[in-house]
Amino acid sequence: MASDDVNHLRQAILALYSNTGATQEQANSWLNAFSRAGVAWEACVQLLDPAERPEVCFFCANMLLSKVRAEWHKLSPEQQSTMGGVISNKFQLFVSQAEARLAMQRLGLLLAAVASLSGPQACQTFAGQCVGMISGGEGGQYHMSECALSMLTALAEEINNMDKNRRKELVDATSSQWLDVARLAQGFIPEQMAAGARTGNYGLAHGALLCLQGWLRLSSDPSSTVRMSPGQLAAQHPQLLTCLFSLLGATATEAVTAERIETLACEILCELLGPGPVGQDLQQERLAVEAAMGALLALRDLALTPGAQGTGVARCAASIASALAQRDTEAVCGNAAAPVPAANGAISNGTAAVAVSGQHVLPLAELMLHLVARPERAVCESAVEYFLMVNTLPTDERHPQMVGPLYLSLLQPLMKGRACYAQQFVSWNEEVDDDEEAFHRFRDQSLSELLETVYLMTGTTYLSSIQDSINSAQSWQQAEAALYCLKAVARPVKNHVTNTAYQHAAQTSELLMALFTDLCSPQGRAAAYLSSPYTCATAASLIGAYAPWFDVTPAAPLEGALRLLLHALGFPYSWHAAAGAFKALCMRCASRLSSAPLLQGLASVADGAIAPVPQAGQVAAYVPMPLEDRQAVVEGLARVATLLPVQDVLDNALNLQQPHLARTQSIITHGSTTAARGGAAAKQLLQ
Repeated sequence: MASDDVNHLRQAILALYSNTGATQEQANSWLNAFSRAGVAWEACVQLLDPAERPEVCFFCANMLLSKVRAEWHKLSPEQQSTMGGVISNKFQLFVSQAEARLAMQRLGLLLAAVASLSGPQACQTFAGQCVGMISGGEGGQYHMSECALSMLTALAEEINNMDKNRRKELVDATSSQWLDVARLAQGFIPEQMAAGARTGNYGLAHGALLCLQGWLRLSSDPSSTVRMSPGQLAAQHPQLLTCLFSLLGATATEAVTAERIETLACEILCELLGPGPVGQDLQQERLAVEAAMGALLALRDLALTPGAQGTGVARCAASIASALAQRDTEAVCGNAAAPVPAANGAISNGTAAVAVSGQHVLPLAELMLHLVARPERAVCESAVEYFLMVNTLPTDERHPQMVGPLYLSLLQPLMKGRACYAQQFVSWNEEVDDDEEAFHRFRDQSLSELLETVYLMTGTTYLSSIQDSINSAQSWQQAEAALYCLKAVARPVKNHVTNTAYQHAAQTSELLMALFTDLCSPQGRAAAYLSSPYTCATAASLIGAYAPWFDVTPAAPLEGALRLLLHALGFPYSWHAAAGAFKALCMRCASRLSSAPLLQGLASVADGAIAPVPQAGQVAAYVPMPLEDRQAVVEGLARVATLLPVQDVLDNALNLQQPHLARTQSIITHGSTTAARGGAAAKQLLQ
């Protein structure tokens, strides 16, 4: 090939890395076009030389990697064989070049891609060579081992990305190499953790975990995320699970390194112990799950250590417990006679049934109760998932204590923990330790689902606990959390109240009446905390959620609820919730509000928020409340007006329009001379 192509390629790469602006853009455009040319193969190969600049070598290796993935099938078998040999020789040139480490790693990925595309025998040979390169040690041996682990990981990823037929063929061809990887991992990882404690370098331990994870994900069954079940893994490699559990809470010279290793080990355990393949030996499967439960309980003290020291282990323990509950709910919370799932997903029976030992059921549940109460959201979220999975097992198949008493124990930790705003919370603009979106997403999804379960398990005791929490609240945060927990169970509570067949319907209705009477009374215990916009927003959402109950309960404090909602319209944060709830109450309960004086009283207060009348001689001010919220309030008032006696409808309709007409008149009169002030309000009125 022409040396000009090689020189141009080198110059373009250097320009890309050393320039900015137009020169860099031109270099990038030229390189993109050149990468699609046939001559790019040979040009890149020629520049893969340790004597070249490291960035040139890296870029050429990367370009070759892209071409192999996209164009390898276009090469003839002879060309493929020649190119594979050339790339292998280039890799050998870089092995001893520490300063060209990135290029060597990229060449390793390139070799893995070539092997995966060259058929089962090439894959098997390449994987075997990589395993043989792993020895640990220092200097050149360390870098060789690091690169070998990286290549094995890359090979697994390349195979995993193939279509199901080629993937199955390659997975089957490399099954013996998987045995080598598993055997290597269970001895090599502890060795490297010990070496890291001496040297401070945990790179090989982390690389071995990545390699193990990649090969575990290689399953010939496209519907499975892992290649074997916990029982099969425990039978073939009995020390591997023990090795992985030992990394939870592992210490390292750097906290970041320890966290990376711990997190990766947790991911692998969750993939292995979560939903996935089930072996034919059901007794073996059950024993493996129960052994994992025991290993989790061995971490109890570490998981309950306060502060950052225990956070990582706590998060891992909760995540793994949730994964176990998804795989084998019977083992996690079943009674002593619960059967094990059969290999096809059905429940085994008769002589094939495998009893639950039950020895770890309650200790694990008790640990999860403690983890729910931890302040870290990630820990609480995973623990919540555990309890949600427990609830998928029918109550008559669970351990007797894994029903009502267990779920009642959850309410207070949840209400005082992640359901609650931080005690030092002022506003989301000032909050640095939490994220508003994550906070509400957790409460409105996983937490609300679990709270519904708690209520269904405990019934009126749940409502009594809410009442006690409101009465004993010492801050707006505690009161708001209690109100939120009442809102979260609105659907089942409303169903119970209106269901005459429900044996506790009357008691539920009485408790609900007491709770709303307190909330909607200016002298109520909850009302003392309505100066907070966040409590107001939750109280308004609560009233909106129970609007159907107000509709069917003549004694419900309807006017008090409307007063609360009008009060909430005074806080920007609670506008949306208050406006929506106001409309819902007016729509459902209009017949009980069809009094002209009452309507006028509601409208006069609402107008201050949605359409404040300008002072004499002044132009109307812009109203910051969103249009949809103002419309919701007006629609609610209009609905009430339509049910007034005929003689009162016209007068009250005009009264409802009066503030808006006054604002319009002020803009017509003064807008031309006060355009700067009237322009926004005028535009708003045109909406």
